[in-house]
Amino acid sequence: MGKSVKHQSKRVRIDCGLLCLQEFIKLIQLQNHRTLVMWALDCAKLPLEQFETKYPDERRPRTCLELCEAWARGKIKMPIAKQAILDSHAVAKEIDDSEYGALCHAIGQAGAAVHVETHAFGLPIYELTAIVLKYGKDNFPKPVNEKINYYCQRLQYWQENTDKLKLDWADFLLDNTSPNKERLLSEKRKLKKVQNTEREAKPGEIITFGTYPHTSDGADRTPIKWRVLQNSGSELFILSEYILDCKRYHGKSVDIKWRDCVDITWRDCDLRKWLNDEFYNIAFTATEKEFIKKTHCTDNGESSPDTEDKVFLLSVNEIKDVSDKLGKDLRRAVGTDFAKAKKPDGCSLYVYDKTNKDNYIIRNGEEVGCSWWWLRTQGNKPSRAFFIGTSCSIRSYANVSAARDGVRPALKLNI
Repeated sequence: MGKSVKHQSKRVRIDCGLLCLQEFIKLIQLQNHRTLVMWALDCAKLPLEQFETKYPDERRPRTCLELCEAWARGKIKMPIAKQAILDSHAVAKEIDDSEYGALCHAIGQAGAAVHVETHAFGLPIYELTAIVLKYGKDNFPKPVNEKINYYCQRLQYWQENTDKLKLDWADFLLDNTSPNKERLLSEKRKLKKVQNTEREAKPGEIITFGTYPHTSDGADRTPIKWRVLQNSGSELFILSEYILDCKRYHGKSVDIKWRDCVDITWRDCDLRKWLNDEFYNIAFTATEKEFIKKTHCTDNGESSPDTEDKVFLLSVNEIKDVSDKLGKDLRRAVGTDFAKAKKPDGCSLYVYDKTNKDNYIIRNGEEVGCSWWWLRTQGNKPSRAFFIGTSCSIRSYANVSAARDGVRPALKLNI
């Protein structure tokens, strides 16, 4: 690849990210390998047509696409297609034409998508580079956005139709258990960045890790903000900055009232099961889960056994300890819009709306009422649990069936 193409490619990566390329990347990461092959070979036809208009006698980019499609169908083996891909890239160096050289690279990347999904994203990177070179820095945004919209439309088409066409496929493309490598690569890049941040994170600072709905309809996947409680150098102890959901300590039915409490331990309660199953699987990818350490949880209450948890609630002793170090304001918390929304099980987060200013937080310049949130320690009766109440107080009398208290998950990460 020529220096000018490298330079422009880097610039396009930045500019397109500012437009709408991020949503397209997410869409790519949802696809199986066959869909991305069909999409890449399809979308490469336009840059091929454009290239051949100016260089009608140069056949190597066309040969690249034809042989890579034959490879995808199981008609030829990889070495033949690999050489055709290299030949398409070689044209870019030979013609000394940055715009059309970028098109050759785009075609080569489209063909290489047959081998690994991550190459599929090379097609738009290089074709968008060619568009920037063609229209100039002042006029490229519109055609770039139009092209990205075209990519999305074609990807949605192939997502719906690839397997309906009953095409022949090479055996390696029939494996539906293989994960999307573009998604895995993206996760690894993100986690490497997070891990580097974690190593330097100091108690009291905020990091992001995992995603969970924050909007009232629950349709989003927003990065979770975590407050760093401790950093041992090899392990990070973190608590969600916001109340992420509203759940009973124990009980799932919409018909359960606060008086319908039963004796229960942290080990056996529904909230612990939910945190370590449903929440854990929604909030974290397979790669992120590799960093989550199983924690030995004590201080669960009188006659309440110790537990081993991936995700847990703070205990009374833990909240006292971190409050002494980081300040009592740590206890003051507000819920996301999702946490505040009434749930099918009848849970609805209580939001303070009275006059005591100790029960409010300033968020984004607005005064917001705090909500109460569960601790894992059993309360002053076996049918009750501790929680954080008014004015940052630690209270012991919440019936485990109460449907108004929030959940601030905690966990420990290996760093």
